[in-house]
Amino acid sequence: MKRDIYKSKIFYTEHRILTEFNAYIKCYESLVEVNELFLKVILDNPWWKRRYPNIKTVFLYDGGRNGQCAWAEKNAIYLPSDFRNQLHILHELSHVICCHIYDNYGFHEGVYAIHGSEFVDIYRALIKKFMGTPVHKRFTEIIEEYKIIYKLERRAE
Repeated sequence: MKRDIYKSKIFYTEHRILTEFNAYIKCYESLVEVNELFLKVILDNPWWKRRYPNIKTVFLYDGGRNGQCAWAEKNAIYLPSDFRNQLHILHELSHVICCHIYDNYGFHEGVYAIHGSEFVDIYRALIKKFMGTPVHKRFTEIIEEYKIIYKLERRAE
């Protein structure tokens, strides 16, 4: 696995986005709300179905790593209550996608950096599609400020 050089920069970027767009970013009280009001909308979206046809189901679990952070694996997202907002859900969903695209055998056995260029490219596309242009634009400005390298989005939006 490649070294995860962007992890802290991604976390700083998310903190800035959450601060700047606090009133705009939706938060959810329960996993049921996450599923019904956000995740299901994403998985049922035609854009999603064209782009990620093999990812039809993502399971949600309470918790995460000792309840301190969110966590993802191939078809599952673990979300402690403090991470039940659109941005963190898209972050974890980006990990799920990376697992499917780059690593079919386990999250940590891949050949990509967990928060590397491939992840950032997918994350940016999800932010643009499901959070809108203002958040996407600001996210891109911040990651460029932190000199995070990302690939250009390969598929038509």
